[in-house]
Amino acid sequence: MPTQQIVFGGMDTESKEFFMILVPSRNKEALGIHIEKYIKEKTFNHGNMFGSYIHYFAENRIKYRYDFVNNSTNFIDPVISTPIQNIENLWLQLKKYKRKKGYSKSR
Repeated sequence: MPTQQIVFGGMDTESKEFFMILVPSRNKEALGIHIEKYIKEKTFNHGNMFGSYIHYFAENRIKYRYDFVNNSTNFIDPVISTPIQNIENLWLQLKKYKRKKGYSKSR
């Protein structure tokens, strides 16, 4: 399977500040570099059940707390109320912008 470039991002749930960056691969090692660069240790993180996240945060559970949401069925976990709708809305806006403006790998 070829390496797949992805957009990785995060949002502070209180200030609503966010970041988005291109990551050259969706594997645990590539994402881990950017998680450590952009996400403060000892913070509470919410996100989807993407395999690389699950494995990275499981191996680094002392440094980070991470709650997973199966976003194919929910944007808020019905048991523990983990919200991810803000970041999902941000991704939706990015996708709309990308479709409207186009995208090339050189940008």
